[in-house]
Amino acid sequence: MLTAATVALLAGPAFATSITTKTTTAQATSTTGDLDIGSGGSVVVTLGSPAVTVDSNNSVKLSTSDALISNKATASAIGIELKATAAGQGPGAGNFAVDNYGTIDLTGANGSKTGIAVLNTSGGTNDIFNGGIKLEAGSTLNLTGDNSMGIEVGSNTTLNGDVTILGSLTGQPTTINSTSSGSLTGIYIAGNMNGNFSVGTGAAVETTGSGSVGFNLAGALNGSFVNNGNITVTGTSSAKPAGGNPEAGSAVIIGNSVSGGIYNAGPLTPGSATARATIAAYGPSPALNITPGSIIASGTHLTIGAYTGADAPAAPNYDMVNRGTISAQGIDADINGTAVSIAGTATSPVDMLQGIFNGGQIHASATTEPKPPAGAYAGAF
Repeated sequence: MLTAATVALLAGPAFATSITTKTTTAQATSTTGDLDIGSGGSVVVTLGSPAVTVDSNNSVKLSTSDALISNKATASAIGIELKATAAGQGPGAGNFAVDNYGTIDLTGANGSKTGIAVLNTSGGTNDIFNGGIKLEAGSTLNLTGDNSMGIEVGSNTTLNGDVTILGSLTGQPTTINSTSSGSLTGIYIAGNMNGNFSVGTGAAVETTGSGSVGFNLAGALNGSFVNNGNITVTGTSSAKPAGGNPEAGSAVIIGNSVSGGIYNAGPLTPGSATARATIAAYGPSPALNITPGSIIASGTHLTIGAYTGADAPAAPNYDMVNRGTISAQGIDADINGTAVSIAGTATSPVDMLQGIFNGGQIHASATTEPKPPAGAYAGAF
């Protein structure tokens, strides 16, 4: 006969653990229950594995501005891992498995780090995690190192929950001004996501380095992509006037379907105080690049559904609404700039049947030395 205590144990920890001092031991919610890192609290490790793991139906909260998770200067380090399983686990699709008011720090030497990772654990084709990710206003997620990612939803994984960025997510390469390395990504969705992705007003996703990317959707997004803030990629933060600088990749890559449309926010009426959201790339790649990626199955259409949010234009609805700024410019001279590119393939066309509404700014620019001019393309379709 099962006792009440045994039943509670089998269902997963219902208790909570609060950390208000520094601990140098990695934490797992299967042991801690709901984990709260509060004022004065920190989890500080140097491991090629997670500092904190959500491996139950519980959650992690950095509940104050001085709360800290640190896993610095170690290759393959992870700040927080959310373990997806074949049966599915997590606190629930309507809850946040990670709620960060503090700092997640993966700076220092070495690369291939991940701030928050949702990863397949069974080796199957579709492990599931139920619970979203939220970086609150004033919070930070900082990482340094080539081939690193701020937030990753891994392949063969489904995330049921929203990803909401209200704070700052930044990434820097291992070597500033290197033209042969970098490749940082702010957010990489390789699996599928049932929820909305949003960047809030005043929030920022900023990555630096050769080939750096802000947001890369490789799996399908059953929800909306909404940017009210700033998504910017640049090759270097310290450009050399003589040239030879690294150039960034795309700020936003949409490589799979988005059922709820794309919105880049801005003022609804002339004279409104609403700030324009920004999607900006400093390099030769399109700032916003909508094209089938490597994961989308051959013969599958990349479909952008209608955006129907409260700030959408009056009917008819549009698949993409831009009220903000989408811009592209190379760092060096003679670099072509493209603000928006929409390009399907013979086997995977792009469907945007309700079209595009532009009430903002879409522009590209290029500089040139005294020789045949570089090109600038506001849109390529």
